Amino acid sequence: MTYAPSVFDERVKEIDPDARVYYISPFQKNFLKALFDLEKVCGANDYDAVHSHLTTLSAFALTSAAHVGVPVRICHVHSAFNKKSEHYLAKSFLRPFAAEHATHLMACSRHAADNIFGKRAKEAIILPDAIEAEKFYSSAEEYSAARKKLGLDGKVILFVGRFVYQKNLPFLVRAFAAAAENENMTLVLLGDGEARHAIHFFRTGRCRQGEDYSPLQPRRLVQSSRPVLPAFALRGAGYGGDRGTGGRVKMSAL
Repeated sequence: MTYAPSVFDERVKEIDPDARVYYISPFQKNFLKALFDLEKVCGANDYDAVHSHLTTLSAFALTSAAHVGVPVRICHVHSAFNKKSEHYLAKSFLRPFAAEHATHLMACSRHAADNIFGKRAKEAIILPDAIEAEKFYSSAEEYSAARKKLGLDGKVILFVGRFVYQKNLPFLVRAFAAAAENENMTLVLLGDGEARHAIHFFRTGRCRQGEDYSPLQPRRLVQSSRPVLPAFALRGAGYGGDRGTGGRVKMSAL
């Protein structure tokens, strides 16, 4: 179940032709209707388990699942939050109830588990987000050809993600500007978001902003860029996904 159609719907059906994708109202906009939608779907299909990836909003999703008698209810968190987070007050209010109706807990990192689950954090299974690592491997020939095609030389540093506060892009750009004064290097930023303006002030060194980013084919864009990138930049703003991201980086051989 999800909020709206996406490119991943087709991928799900490729993996399992019998899979069904249901669309429910966003909890953030109309949580009462979302609760009704979720209970309707769960009640009609007699599921054995519901696996919620909504972090604090799992308080609503798993309540609905419990109400219709789903026996296994998993609360899976992929990040933490702090006072600088968006919707901090709402998340703080919901945090004690996020896993109230959960029978099993999962998290992308120990920090995320501690942040969301509190006293129940030790129950959580720590599962770094999966990635198809073989799609990111490259040979020396591919490495050289890709760099030549993109006109890159020297060291190349990659950032992949949303341009939002949590990614701490201003720090990354400032650090790169200082490093580029002493060495030939390029910073490649792949992504988009409301913090795009934060990188426009950067006018020293060499910075490619990834203006061709396409939200419809994110995996293809990252995979095509991988052969030219010897370094991956990870600089968060105190959120819980750092260890989870670190695991994904190692798994993808970045």
